[in-house]
Amino acid sequence: MKKASAEEKIDIVYDEIKKTTLRILTKSYEEIKALKNASKAKTLFGAV
Repeated sequence: MKKASAEEKIDIVYDEIKKTTLRILTKSYEEIKALKNASKAKTLFGAV
């Protein structure tokens, strides 16, 4: 993809987006916020 022109890159990305199966989540703001906070709690802190 590095050697492709800007127009070709756009076409490649567009084709890939068309191939994907996108799902829209039907969650409330509170549910998403709770999931986000839960994932933060699981984050490991590495190098200091």
